[in-house]
Amino acid sequence: MPLALVTGRWRARPGGTAGPGAALSADDRLRLLAVLVDNDQDAATGLVAVVAAAPGIAPAIMAPLAARLAGQDVALTAQRWERGGRR
Repeated sequence: MPLALVTGRWRARPGGTAGPGAALSADDRLRLLAVLVDNDQDAATGLVAVVAAAPGIAPAIMAPLAARLAGQDVALTAQRWERGGRR
């Protein structure tokens, strides 16, 4: 099964959701998720994820979770990835 590295960034917004209290449920194809936070660690500013899917469909899989974290739709990018990094 192909893996895709998905990334997205957004501007932190006051009262945004981040940290261990955030409810993070996602598609079972999600293999790894890292939420990027601001310097105060109280607002999400982006995400990095590895998804078991082709790069062409991986952003659509992560879009609902990214939108919930950002409070708005987020432009996501994806590229083919494999354990050990890009090839």
